Amino acid sequence: MDNKIEEEKELRPPYASSGQVDQTIDLLRRTTPKKIDSQFVIDNKIATATNAFRIVEFLKWLGICNQDGTINEEVIKKLKFVGEEGDKYLMELIKKSYSTLFKRVDLTVARKDDIINFFISNYGFGYSLAKPAANLFLHLCEKYGTTPLSEELRKKTHLSTLKHGEVKRKIAQLGKSEVRESKKIREESYKGDVAVITVRGKISANLEARTKEQLKDILENQLPKIFDALNLFLPDEEG
Repeated sequence: MDNKIEEEKELRPPYASSGQVDQTIDLLRRTTPKKIDSQFVIDNKIATATNAFRIVEFLKWLGICNQDGTINEEVIKKLKFVGEEGDKYLMELIKKSYSTLFKRVDLTVARKDDIINFFISNYGFGYSLAKPAANLFLHLCEKYGTTPLSEELRKKTHLSTLKHGEVKRKIAQLGKSEVRESKKIREESYKGDVAVITVRGKISANLEARTKEQLKDILENQLPKIFDALNLFLPDEEG
């Protein structure tokens, strides 16, 4: 019993990429490995060798695998439920593993900083770990649960809740529209003041603001969604 308690104390909230977590959950709903370790993550092309441990820690945190990496048979069996039933069970695991956070933070009125500060004060995380831990938690809540989130938190998680394929389709659509818009901007001769913010990469966007309100909307709503989408395609590190 004492050994079990010590093991549980060693667990810390995960801070893996939400895209990699979704990929892992989808894989485990289709397959049943005997053991989860970094090599399993690498072999399935979920994460690089440097970051594979983050996925392993996530699975241990939710109780999908034990501390030695062996699969929790009862959990993996229920994890394979499809549709609403599957998401409902996964949310049960989320609520159980993040129970302290759910008790201490009122998500209906919280801001993202409240979630980040929770991880800093309760688990000794620095900001560099607390922020991705908060991002993952909020992503899990909105994607798999019915937990009411404040308007501020919903803004922070909107794009990340899309399935990977849906993100790609939306990016493709956005890319085509922004190419047309870019041509239009080059051809037009503006009268008066105008601000154009340009993003180049997997997503190319020209965001135009003619008023302070339009600029505020770009900075607070449009750019965060674009940056979240770009994050899905950039590697964790240069290799």
